[in-house]
Amino acid sequence: MTDLLKYLDSLSPFLQGVLGSAVLAFITWLGRLALHAAQKGGSVAFKFVSRDLMMKHILHKQFVQSRRLPEAIWGNFFVITQSLQWSIIAASSLIFVFAVSSLLEGKWLHLLGYYLALNSLLEAHSWLKDRSDEKHIAYLDPEIKKELIAKYYPKEAPTDEAIQANPPLNVESQTSRTS
Repeated sequence: MTDLLKYLDSLSPFLQGVLGSAVLAFITWLGRLALHAAQKGGSVAFKFVSRDLMMKHILHKQFVQSRRLPEAIWGNFFVITQSLQWSIIAASSLIFVFAVSSLLEGKWLHLLGYYLALNSLLEAHSWLKDRSDEKHIAYLDPEIKKELIAKYYPKEAPTDEAIQANPPLNVESQTSRTS
């Protein structure tokens, strides 16, 4: 550092001025870049928050407070599921911070406990995600797919009486059965 200061001091006043102007221009350019990034990030965050608040409003107004029992149950379960997801994310974040702290302090037994707890919370979070799309299982072994489909899917197609007694939740399957 002192060598750099000695070198700058040995420069002529003109070169020191040019160097100072270049540093000021660079700092100004970085400041403008940071300001632009903050502005763009702020608008993205505002859109995310607006969408989130509107979704919560619609969900509570149309489903949670619905007088129709199936809609009210679905709305409440959806709210509970979302709350559980955010609680798992919060607990995972805390565990991660405590794990890093234990790693830095050399508390290896604590680190092992935090690692196991974090893995458990991540597994719980994975159960809450919707994995009904075929793309989530496209890469799996076909033998495992066959075995579990044979074990957990119904053996026979449901009768019309069973369908009317227990109608499906999604609208797509209702329209495909009626047509």
